[in-house]
Amino acid sequence: LTAALAPQPRWGALRHRHFRNVWLGAMVSNIGGWMEGVGVQWIIAHTTGSALMMANLAAAQLGPTMVLGLLGGLSADRVNRKKLLLITQAMMMVIAAALALASYLGKATPSVLLILSLLQGISLAFNTPAWQVLTPRLVPREELTEAIALNGLQFNLARVVGPALAGLIMASMSKGETASGTTALFVVNTISFLFVLVAIAGTPDAPAPPRTGDSIFRQTTEALSFVFHRRGPRAVFIGMVTFAVLAAPLMRL
Repeated sequence: LTAALAPQPRWGALRHRHFRNVWLGAMVSNIGGWMEGVGVQWIIAHTTGSALMMANLAAAQLGPTMVLGLLGGLSADRVNRKKLLLITQAMMMVIAAALALASYLGKATPSVLLILSLLQGISLAFNTPAWQVLTPRLVPREELTEAIALNGLQFNLARVVGPALAGLIMASMSKGETASGTTALFVVNTISFLFVLVAIAGTPDAPAPPRTGDSIFRQTTEALSFVFHRRGPRAVFIGMVTFAVLAAPLMRL
């Protein structure tokens, strides 16, 4: 009771400099990412008018995580996680810049967008596992729940602010042309990666965990067994898959 009534530190988990920098950098980058998503979907919808092409775009963006997510997780357990994050974030920044250039030159065709979205999805498949273990390195264990909640808060704030800003920018810059306004969105997203790259570069090093000697096959089977044979992880997994299959496509369309 005494501990519960004790005054909480000002700013909570955000008082930790590395976590605060990453949190702010990630929010800026996520805002840019949602802005880019609006631009890409707008071009696909406006130029093709095809729900099938929207489905193809979703598959290009999300499919690599389904196929390569396990490999990405294994990679995060075998390499320096900080370097992996820097590499994957830099790759996504280069792809975002290529998207901005293609749009500026009038070459942002549906085929080009699908290819670049697929490359982004592949990079994300290796970025996500390393990103998920970043927060536990930046805050004490007793503040981890609060830090995770703050991460969810910044993601959802970006999810609201990004599309809203994208709509304003497109309305003010398009001037009746299909893709001229989207170029600005892609440029903003490219620049937004700088914030998260600088934040990650300032975090402590994260060498690869000690090798256990187990094979990749054994580690994979142990992970799958943990998920499917324990009630809690199994319920979370089923819930996430159900939401992804039934709700996420409606949000996109």
